[in-house]
Amino acid sequence: MTQKKTKKVYMREDNSNFLTEERVKEGNVILPMFESLREEMKGLATKKPDGKLNSLKVKTVNRLLESARELLANEHTLEYLDVLTEEPLPENSDVVLILSLYIEALRQYINSPEVEINMSAFSDEDLRQLEQIMQKYQK
Repeated sequence: MTQKKTKKVYMREDNSNFLTEERVKEGNVILPMFESLREEMKGLATKKPDGKLNSLKVKTVNRLLESARELLANEHTLEYLDVLTEEPLPENSDVVLILSLYIEALRQYINSPEVEINMSAFSDEDLRQLEQIMQKYQK
């Protein structure tokens, strides 16, 4: 009996893009960081909503935002996701709003439907083409 080869592929609803299991895992790694940072910023925003971040905090938050932007590079939500500026420095409440948008975009990304494909149903040429498509979107 031949063992059937399967591969997990994650697809966006519009089927325009394949996601790899590794990229979904990466999203699962950074999402809790965003949630934790948002909770910290909520605390600051509650005490002083119009308080400004210092430039070190802006750089720290932007590092996390940039990692998410890289992960979400092919997503439609990216056009709504901003990074923080140092001139003028953002207010605490602004940061909470921006982090909330990133969190929702990451949740949508990592909850893309999972499809398991029976790879033995494809010819070698089909498999090469599928692998090329998947590699294109892994970047």
